[in-house]
Amino acid sequence: YLESLSPRSTIHVTLSNGVENICDETIPAGSCPATLYIGALDSEQTYQLVLTNQFGDRLEGFVFSNI
Repeated sequence: YLESLSPRSTIHVTLSNGVENICDETIPAGSCPATLYIGALDSEQTYQLVLTNQFGDRLEGFVFSNI
Protein backbone atom coordinates (compact mmCIF):
# COMPACT_ATOMS: atom_id res chain seq x y z
CA TYR A 1 0.00 0.00 0.00
CA LEU A 2 0.95 3.61 -0.36
CA GLU A 3 0.60 6.11 2.46
CA SER A 4 0.92 9.89 2.25
CA LEU A 5 1.08 11.94 5.43
CA SER A 6 0.25 15.16 3.57
CA PRO A 7 -3.49 15.75 3.09
CA ARG A 8 -2.68 18.32 0.37
CA SER A 9 -0.70 16.15 -2.02
CA THR A 10 -2.17 14.12 -4.86
CA ILE A 11 0.03 11.15 -5.86
CA HIS A 12 0.19 9.69 -9.35
CA VAL A 13 1.50 6.09 -9.47
CA THR A 14 2.83 4.43 -12.60
CA LEU A 15 4.18 0.86 -12.76
CA SER A 16 5.59 -0.16 -16.14
CA ASN A 17 7.22 -3.26 -17.55
CA GLY A 18 9.06 -1.21 -20.18
CA VAL A 19 6.46 -1.88 -22.86
CA GLU A 20 3.16 -1.00 -21.21
CA ASN A 21 1.84 0.48 -17.98
CA ILE A 22 0.69 -2.20 -15.57
CA CYS A 23 -0.71 0.38 -13.14
CA ASP A 24 -1.53 4.02 -13.89
CA GLU A 25 -3.51 5.47 -10.99
CA THR A 26 -4.00 8.82 -9.29
CA ILE A 27 -4.60 8.90 -5.54
CA PRO A 28 -6.40 12.14 -4.62
CA ALA A 29 -5.10 14.25 -1.74
CA GLY A 30 -6.51 13.21 1.62
CA SER A 31 -7.46 9.68 0.53
CA CYS A 32 -4.32 7.86 1.68
CA PRO A 33 -3.54 5.21 2.68
CA ALA A 34 -4.73 3.57 -0.50
CA THR A 35 -4.35 0.07 -1.87
CA LEU A 36 -3.69 -0.33 -5.58
CA TYR A 37 -4.34 -3.69 -7.22
CA ILE A 38 -1.75 -4.33 -9.92
CA GLY A 39 -2.56 -7.92 -10.80
CA ALA A 40 -0.08 -10.74 -11.20
CA LEU A 41 3.50 -9.78 -11.99
CA ASP A 42 5.60 -11.94 -14.28
CA SER A 43 8.34 -13.89 -12.55
CA GLU A 44 11.92 -12.71 -13.10
CA GLN A 45 10.69 -9.41 -14.56
CA THR A 46 11.87 -5.88 -13.66
CA TYR A 47 9.29 -3.10 -13.37
CA GLN A 48 9.73 0.66 -13.13
CA LEU A 49 7.79 2.44 -10.38
CA VAL A 50 7.27 6.22 -10.63
CA LEU A 51 5.49 8.39 -8.06
CA THR A 52 4.77 12.05 -8.86
CA ASN A 53 2.71 14.80 -7.26
CA GLN A 54 1.09 18.01 -8.46
CA PHE A 55 4.11 20.04 -7.32
CA GLY A 56 6.45 18.30 -9.77
CA ASP A 57 8.17 16.11 -7.19
CA ARG A 58 9.17 12.67 -8.52
CA LEU A 59 10.33 9.43 -6.94
CA GLU A 60 11.49 6.68 -9.28
CA GLY A 61 12.71 3.16 -8.67
CA PHE A 62 12.73 -0.40 -9.92
CA VAL A 63 10.89 -3.46 -8.63
CA PHE A 64 12.12 -6.98 -9.38
CA SER A 65 9.54 -9.76 -9.26
CA ASN A 66 11.00 -13.08 -8.09
CA ILE A 67 7.71 -14.84 -7.44
